[in-house]
Amino acid sequence: MEEFKRLKCFRSQDPSAPACGTSGCFAQGMPTHDHPEFYRRFGKTAKGDPRWQCRLCQKTFSAGRPARRQKRSDKNRMLFQMLCNDMSFAKICKITGMTYQDLYKRIDFFHDQVRGFLVEREDFSEVDFHRSGSRFATDSQTLMINWPTRRQRTSVAIQHLCTAHARSGYIMEASLQFDPSMSMQEAEDIAQNANEEHASIAFRNHARVWTQTEFDAYLVKLQKQKSVKITNLYQLPQRGVLVRYDILQHAHALWLRDLLSSTDAPLYFVMDDDRGLQQAFSSAFANEIRERRADLAVVSFDKGMTNDRRNQVVAAGQAFLSGLTGVSHAQLRNLSNQDYADLVDKEVAIMKVLGQRPLEMGFHYPFPRKSEPNKQVKILTDRPSRSPRSSARMLRLATLRSVDSYFHKFRSNVRFASRPAISSGSVGQTWKRQYLYKPDTMVKLAEIYRFYHNWCDPGEDKKTPAMRLGLARGRIYERDFM
Repeated sequence: MEEFKRLKCFRSQDPSAPACGTSGCFAQGMPTHDHPEFYRRFGKTAKGDPRWQCRLCQKTFSAGRPARRQKRSDKNRMLFQMLCNDMSFAKICKITGMTYQDLYKRIDFFHDQVRGFLVEREDFSEVDFHRSGSRFATDSQTLMINWPTRRQRTSVAIQHLCTAHARSGYIMEASLQFDPSMSMQEAEDIAQNANEEHASIAFRNHARVWTQTEFDAYLVKLQKQKSVKITNLYQLPQRGVLVRYDILQHAHALWLRDLLSSTDAPLYFVMDDDRGLQQAFSSAFANEIRERRADLAVVSFDKGMTNDRRNQVVAAGQAFLSGLTGVSHAQLRNLSNQDYADLVDKEVAIMKVLGQRPLEMGFHYPFPRKSEPNKQVKILTDRPSRSPRSSARMLRLATLRSVDSYFHKFRSNVRFASRPAISSGSVGQTWKRQYLYKPDTMVKLAEIYRFYHNWCDPGEDKKTPAMRLGLARGRIYERDFM
């Protein structure tokens, strides 16, 4: 629950709202509109912006245009676009003439403005999921940061867990396996004071993050089990703490349940073949599954297949469908999306009846798409009362394309997220000059790009994911949140 509360607090607090910024003050970070009892009006600035005074520490602060203290605010639009369109920090500084220090400050500014905008506008209770669809896809990708010290040249791997709305492509939640608010020494002190090292992790009060002691012991255990050969290829970040991945998965699922609590539409969650994800969603949506308002599906496919081999698999599936139905390849290509879906569902329903095998044990989908060759689907909530045609439709709609498409855009448009290159110095070590050294910057850029994808980047239909979902009537421009 600690990680769930952290995610909820991160999504519900507006860091751009006027509030006391004095370190140690009880009212620090509490906005004036939520806690008026801590503040009094204190005139206006020379430019006419309202000024406030904290009743507790007597410090004053003003509230006005977000970029009022920036000397080069005219570059904000260009900077925002560069950060979200595959530009390295070095090139950004060269083109804009800014220093790295100014660039990092501007990233902090963008992050605060994005969070403030989302707190105000990201309200899923106003979304009609009956109309826009209630199918979601969940998967994770591994992001790397460079080794922070020469003493141990080992990259740090951080999981990026995302859930996408399948029909619109809107990223409902993007969680990183990292907490910048706590230091490694604080985590060690909390673990030592709790005195829980002899208790199982499942029964500890403080088991949310990895400590260095537990991480080293776990690597030794894996080496004894011969799961890993060399333990010095793994390390924890030097700043912040690494959240346990299973804890992050459960917090992610609980936060999704909280976001979707206002809808009564039937929910359909499709996820990667990860045991932790299955347990997390089964636990978080237990009541909805029991009431038959939610279904879970697991998808696996050959991710390492070459492009030519993918085309061969798709062609074989089309030939198989043509042989079953007597419809030629040319006629299949001319069918509308709805007619093709009906034709495929009909054949898959017949196979399901003839197979007499529960879908929770797995089903090899015979008509795969190029993005998911040799697709295997497990319906974890399969019920005998469900009709074969309905089961066939669920098998067809069990896809990770929406979240995998976002991952591809994220790696392509955010320079630090590109796939790692192998270091020439040693096998197993990865390094790239565009990678970050500060994981907290990774958290900020990931949130900035999630906002850019959802609200600012229209697709071929000239609509953003937020417009397709029903959260916005038009594209959001930089002037709307800066």
